Amino acid sequence: MEDYEVYVPFQSLQALGCHVDAVCPEKKSGDTCPTAIHDFEGDQTYSEKPGHDFTLTADFEGLDASSYDALVIPGGRAPEYLALDGKVIALVKDFMEAKKPVASICHGQQILAAAGILKSFENAHNDLEELLVVAITFNCDSQRYNRCIHRDLLQGKKCTAYPAVKLDVVLAGATWLEPDPIDRCFTDGNLVTGAAWPGHPEFIFQLMALLSIKQLISDQCLSTCSTNDGLPSRAEIGLAGQSEERMRKEMERFDHERRKEEERLMREQQREEERLLREQRRESSDRSSICIKNLRIAKESMEIMEDEQLELMELAAASKGLPSSL
Repeated sequence: MEDYEVYVPFQSLQALGCHVDAVCPEKKSGDTCPTAIHDFEGDQTYSEKPGHDFTLTADFEGLDASSYDALVIPGGRAPEYLALDGKVIALVKDFMEAKKPVASICHGQQILAAAGILKSFENAHNDLEELLVVAITFNCDSQRYNRCIHRDLLQGKKCTAYPAVKLDVVLAGATWLEPDPIDRCFTDGNLVTGAAWPGHPEFIFQLMALLSIKQLISDQCLSTCSTNDGLPSRAEIGLAGQSEERMRKEMERFDHERRKEEERLMREQQREEERLLREQRRESSDRSSICIKNLRIAKESMEIMEDEQLELMELAAASKGLPSSL
């Protein structure tokens, strides 16, 4: 797995007050997993360097998805193998069917594709398999999150991924969103997707929005960050207010971008329909022109034949009036 893509979400969510467990198939709590650092150094693809060993915090065997509120799927090389593991796929399906937030980045979307959850949710198959994941739960008394996928749309889930994974995502039935720039992330229903670790700030923030962590931050700020007399300071109250305001503005921006993307897709579809209609009209016009041309040729041929027949008749009449000696 990619070093940044497992460490950054894991530690960021811990810093926000979440209890975070990291698991891997066939491994237990305390085992380690090697990581690789994928960097962008001007080559045709990313470079790869050894990363840190990552220590797991829970057993994979017997993991209960109902004990967690969200799922994070890091990228790297691991997903292409984890996508073949039935237990991992089943775990992903459990989170999606429970409509809990799922955040996947980079090559992690290969697991989403294998799980069949990128197509229209109502038409998703019930057969799937596995992955390396980070599962999240709150250590506070907040409600469970019921972000429903209200979608009878024929199109699949809107998502992005590392560009090399585009084919997997599209063939899995998703609506591809171009990661331009590479740090751009998207939210569709309970699914957050990103293209690579440069998008971590956006990736974590969009997951926070699904988990309503803004309220957790505000509550913790007011309950644990206080003055000597037990009351929150002005600066701390201001920080909580700024956090909520920023969250509100970001959600408005996300909604605006989502609407813009939907409008763009509709315009593209309309332009494609208009192009096909123009081609049909042009083909119909071409066929009409061919028919007219053929009729003109046939008419000219008939006129030539009539002229030749008339000449023959004149020659025959002239030959009858000649002297018999001839």
